[in-house]
Amino acid sequence: MKRVIMFSLVIALVLVSSSAFATPQQFAGMLGEVAIGVDVPDNWRAVKATTRNTADNTEVPCVRLTDKSDADRWFWIFLAYAQNDQGSALTLRQVGNNMLAAYGNRNSRRVDDETNDGYYSFEFFVDAVAYRYIFMGKDYDSRIKAGYYLTYQYSYDTLDSTEVNAIMSSITIDGAGGTTGGGNNTGGRTGTNGGTGTDGGTAAGGSSGGGCNSGAAALVLLLAGLAFFRKR
Repeated sequence: MKRVIMFSLVIALVLVSSSAFATPQQFAGMLGEVAIGVDVPDNWRAVKATTRNTADNTEVPCVRLTDKSDADRWFWIFLAYAQNDQGSALTLRQVGNNMLAAYGNRNSRRVDDETNDGYYSFEFFVDAVAYRYIFMGKDYDSRIKAGYYLTYQYSYDTLDSTEVNAIMSSITIDGAGGTTGGGNNTGGRTGTNGGTGTDGGTAAGGSSGGGCNSGAAALVLLLAGLAFFRKR
C-alpha cells in the first residue's frame, strides 16, 4: 500500500512539473474574427498587442510572447490579409518577395518556399541578429481562412529549434490544432534545417525560457520513483 501511495505522489509531482513547462492561453478578436491559442512557456509572458499587416501595412492584432528574463527573446503570432491595399489577392510568394524588398537593406534572404505557394519563410538582420518570418496560407494549413495567412515572427538567433517548434506546434485557431490540408506540417516549422542556421543563419540557442529544464525535472522525478520501487 505504501508503495502505491508513494508512486502516486511521484506521478503527481511529474504531472505538476510537466505542466509548468507551458500554460495554454487563448486570445480572441484576432483578424478574421478568430481566436488564437498558444502554450506559453514557463517564465514567458503573452499579451495581445498590434503589429503591421505585412500585406498592406495596416495595424492588426497579434499575440506577443516575450521571455520575462530576456526581452530579446520573443515570438509573435498573427493573421494577416493575403491581399494588397486595392483588395487584390496576393500569393504568399508575392508577399514574401515584397518583404524581401522591404528589408533589402537588412540583408534579407529567403529561407524556405513550398512549391504550392502555401508556405514562405525568410530572415532579415538587425545588428547581425537574425529575425525570421514564416507565412502560411490555406493551401498549407486548412485552419486558415481563404484570403488570410498565418504569420510567425521571432528572434531567430536567441531561440533554439526546440523552443520554436514547441510554440509553433501548440498554436490553435478557434480551438483547432495543427492539422494541415496538404499534410506538410503539424502547425509550423523553422525552415529547411530547423533552427540550426539555414542559409548561413546562426542560432545562439538561449535557454532562459526554462522549457527544457521543466521536462528534465519531470524525468528525474519519474526515475526517482522507479528507483524507489527497485529498492523496496
